[in-house]
Amino acid sequence: MNFILGKYYKSLVSGGISGLIHLFGLFYLHEIASVHYLISSIIAFSFAIVFNYLMQKKWVFKSSEKKIHIEFILFIITAGLYLILNTVLLYLAVSILKAHYLFSQAVIIIFLSGINFYLYKKIFRKQATRDFL
Repeated sequence: MNFILGKYYKSLVSGGISGLIHLFGLFYLHEIASVHYLISSIIAFSFAIVFNYLMQKKWVFKSSEKKIHIEFILFIITAGLYLILNTVLLYLAVSILKAHYLFSQAVIIIFLSGINFYLYKKIFRKQATRDFL
């Protein structure tokens, strides 16, 4: 139980930093560079996901998987699904609910973080014992 809690807290820290990278990038690109909020979110997400991959692999799950290409492909598929869901939810929150884009993005990141932990736990498990989703 402590093993899972330790991984959860580490994932919370790395995900929190990744979320801050995403939010700061979104703010900077939209407010300073005048890029549309959805495009800004996608670009900021791209930077955050690279950080998140490295943290999840090396610190949270300490994966030493030899078949890194399989692990990375699964991670990219998960990230792609996250990005699609994130973009749709952000669009709905801002366009339909008329919520502020930055507040909406923060809520969406928190909402999706639990799903990410579960999926990353599956991805970074040893290949020999991995049961694919």
